[in-house]
Amino acid sequence: MQILVVDDFATGRLTTDAPRLSFDSFGRMLRRAGATIDVRASAHQARQRLLELAQRGELPDVLLTDYHLSGRETGLDLAYWCMQQPALARIVRVLLSAAVVEAERAAVAQATSLHAVFVAVYEKPVDMMTLVHDLARLMPPPPATSG
Repeated sequence: MQILVVDDFATGRLTTDAPRLSFDSFGRMLRRAGATIDVRASAHQARQRLLELAQRGELPDVLLTDYHLSGRETGLDLAYWCMQQPALARIVRVLLSAAVVEAERAAVAQATSLHAVFVAVYEKPVDMMTLVHDLARLMPPPPATSG
């Protein structure tokens, strides 16, 4: 499972596993579960990375984003943009944020809902094992191999 994580990790707790779980710990837990992680702090950085990966045919399986990001754009903006890009639309979009209510208001203002944009929505702090299990469950099945 390849995950593009978009979060500036400046504020708040990620999980219920520790008072302020560092990203290093978060990353280690996901890697132990078999994930490859690529991190960006802003929607702009993530967009550039996604376009690079799309050109190489190496898209991540999951976009795991916070609502509040560095820069002017939000995780909702980024996920909505991904939906509109044919090459990126298949990426599983997941919101992990302490600002779920604010994100839902922003989605409604854009005449949509969070669940129309994201496959799953989690409010920080979240139980790490639940998140890891759910991410694995959300993954599309691998393509069939001919042989």
